[in-house]
Amino acid sequence: MSSQPHPVVLAVAPEPAQQREGYAVQGFLGRMPNIGIMYLAGVLEDAGYPVVTFDEQYEGTPPLMLASKINAQNPSLVGFTLYDVTMEPTHHTLSLLRLAYDGPIVVGGYTATFHAEDILRAWPEVDYVIVREGETALRALVAHLEGDIPVEEVPNLVYRDGDSIRSNPEAALTDVTTISWPRRQWPESGDVTPIVTRRGCMSRCAFCSMVPFYDLKLGPILRQRAPEDVVDEIAYCVDNGSTEFMIYDDDFGLSSKRERAWCAAFLDCLKERDLDIHWGVELRVADVVRGSELLRDFCDVGLSHISLGMESMLPRQLKLYNKGYKQTDIFRAVEIARELPLDFQTNVIFWDPWITLDEAAEHVDLLDQIRIQDQLGSANFPVFAGALIPRRGTAFYDLLDDAGLLRQRPGCFYRYEYDFVDAEVRRFFKGIRRAYVERVRAVPRPEALWLFVPRLEHAGFTDLGAAYRAYGRAVAQAEFDYFRALIEAACRRPGEEVLEHEITEIHDHFGPRVDACAALLPEPTQQLV
Repeated sequence: MSSQPHPVVLAVAPEPAQQREGYAVQGFLGRMPNIGIMYLAGVLEDAGYPVVTFDEQYEGTPPLMLASKINAQNPSLVGFTLYDVTMEPTHHTLSLLRLAYDGPIVVGGYTATFHAEDILRAWPEVDYVIVREGETALRALVAHLEGDIPVEEVPNLVYRDGDSIRSNPEAALTDVTTISWPRRQWPESGDVTPIVTRRGCMSRCAFCSMVPFYDLKLGPILRQRAPEDVVDEIAYCVDNGSTEFMIYDDDFGLSSKRERAWCAAFLDCLKERDLDIHWGVELRVADVVRGSELLRDFCDVGLSHISLGMESMLPRQLKLYNKGYKQTDIFRAVEIARELPLDFQTNVIFWDPWITLDEAAEHVDLLDQIRIQDQLGSANFPVFAGALIPRRGTAFYDLLDDAGLLRQRPGCFYRYEYDFVDAEVRRFFKGIRRAYVERVRAVPRPEALWLFVPRLEHAGFTDLGAAYRAYGRAVAQAEFDYFRALIEAACRRPGEEVLEHEITEIHDHFGPRVDACAALLPEPTQQLV
């Protein structure tokens, strides 16, 4: 047991009042306890080190208050997990913390992995950066700070050495069968309980940071836990009050024989334990097509939601995104999902640097064919459909850089931007689309409908659940039709004066249709769950 008298404090800073074109993204996606710092806390505590966690990502805690809470613990080490959306509030918190705390500070996570040297140069408050997975490295860093090992023996560590920055060699990826369970706190705050069954993803999507994060030279692409151990952890969470779960894997795969064999064993374990739970997964198109029989069986043991990483139905975008499947595969996957007794959503990255208005119109038609506006989790698609984001380390970042389209956002070392190549798309995106989003902004957006509505129905409030479903479909259809009309008008390419008149007429016609949907929203007093 360590003699260390003061705890390691691990934290996630709150997201700012994060808005995407005026809408709270947090409410759309729902909230989950941060399983990353929970895993780190479990590993440190098993090694005998005291740990305190502050998971503030969805709490709106002001930086001064969070800094005060951390300093009050008299910590031996402070660690923050970084995401793009928490970078600014994290830096603000650290700058305030440094007014009272002079001990070591370490950061890690996806954003830190690809911007380690940038962070050390721009943030004097930070002493260390851990890249890639943190369990082994953080435990070694604590041992170093206690004087047990030299800093050179801490793997995955980036740090200052005088005026230079040093990077230690990286350790092999962790054997997930040896990692302690995450240290959970009860009662758990959040909308769902996250469970990780494996690390790694077989897909090689061009935009995804997970691909370079799990460097193939450091270990196998896929590392799976024992199915029995996963179900034991779920049962432990059920014993502490959890009923709603999200399998928070990089990808819960069903594409290969190995993956399907693991899932069959997982299914048997769930049947044997007979747990009263509901759970969701993120799948790829190939997973649904190749694992359709297992998915039907999973519905018998609580599977109630699929988030389908479709991203696009346009062949050119599928190739650009390196999705590895065809448009026909998407239609088949959606057909399978629609036949299952669950909710599903098809995720879309609508805008990319080379898209044209004609492609945008074609894409809307294709999305209408799969009835994306009927999907509870995909409601309000035109508002939330995003643009492809370039992140350092990804193939998409390199492609933009090679094409001379990439630029760093002024004053921000971790965000990159580009302009659409097509001038018509630039005008539409910055003008017509922005006005559209502003026009529909006032429509109420209940938080995480994809989760909230099934939870109502599971609890027996079927009429109330049906009312929310009707509201979601009505808003989604009205906004979808509105968005389609704008794109079709722009695609006709009339003169500027005629187009401006047509757009005004579209706003005047569809805007009130969207507004009228508010009358279908159930009264707040009816929200019983």
